[in-house]
Amino acid sequence: STMRSLVLGTASTMRSLVLLLCAASAAEGLHPLQARPLLRAPAVQRARVSAVSLADLLLLAEHQARTAAAISSAVTARYGAELASLADLFSLAEHQVSYAAVFGSEVAARYGAELVEHPLKTHVVTAASLFLVGDAISQSIQAARAIREPGDAPVAYDVRRAASFGLFSAMWSGVFQSWWFDLLNGNIPGGTTTTDHLIAAVEKTAMCQLVSAPLVYLPLLFTVQGLVRGWSAERTLSHSQANYRPLLQRNWSFWWPVQFVQFGAVAAEWQLPYVSAAALVWAIILSAASEPTAQVAVSSLADIGLGAAESSADPNEFVLVASAASAGPDDDIRV
Repeated sequence: STMRSLVLGTASTMRSLVLLLCAASAAEGLHPLQARPLLRAPAVQRARVSAVSLADLLLLAEHQARTAAAISSAVTARYGAELASLADLFSLAEHQVSYAAVFGSEVAARYGAELVEHPLKTHVVTAASLFLVGDAISQSIQAARAIREPGDAPVAYDVRRAASFGLFSAMWSGVFQSWWFDLLNGNIPGGTTTTDHLIAAVEKTAMCQLVSAPLVYLPLLFTVQGLVRGWSAERTLSHSQANYRPLLQRNWSFWWPVQFVQFGAVAAEWQLPYVSAAALVWAIILSAASEPTAQVAVSSLADIGLGAAESSADPNEFVLVASAASAGPDDDIRV
């Protein structure tokens, strides 16, 4: 609109200029046709060219404005469609979250009912299942670390180790701790003040970590490991003596804070499920500390560094020598 006004103003100026020239020629006694050369003066011609150029610019500006309006309309429509799609996605996500919340609340309600109706069975199944999941994760991590070259054979899943940990967790968490936590919560009340509650939590945690862990937990763990793996009493004893102290230190570093939160912030009926969930992480730590089974393929005596004087040894003696030379006390050597 501004450019149109400018063009119209220029045309009006030129018209005024023509009228002015006509008036001047009349005053000088000239015929209007005699004033035509004046209209052909360079200044007048430039004014005409400017008027035409301004008109072209006006048309071009109008065309550009219409193009911009069309583009803006298309962009607005596309943006509106994208907003509608995004709104649909948010609506779908909200629906999924609400469904998951409803499903989770139903599962939690059902699980809570099972805790009340069948506490021992629920505790045993929960503890064993979570511990087996933790051991499976640990074994997968160990298997990935064992493959150092592209051609290395994958490490097989150690069923015996998993069975030992699962059986132990069912006996320890599902049976013993169920009774132990009821005993502690019944004989060490939390009190009415926050200070009394925290002191009671510290006392219960200390009873677990200074009494049940070193006197019941670790001996039971080593015994179940030896039975499931078919170890002799001597081998089980040597394994427990070598691993008792480091495993107890790992146990303290993990379970002291976990059980303080348990007795300080978790309701009594949910304490064992909470401990079983924490045991999922502890199972990974415990399984990682367990000594893996070594399977060594040997094609000749020289492969394990045995001298020629031992080439006629009895097969049993050969395995014993190989075990002592190339493996730990808990490794199985297959030649």
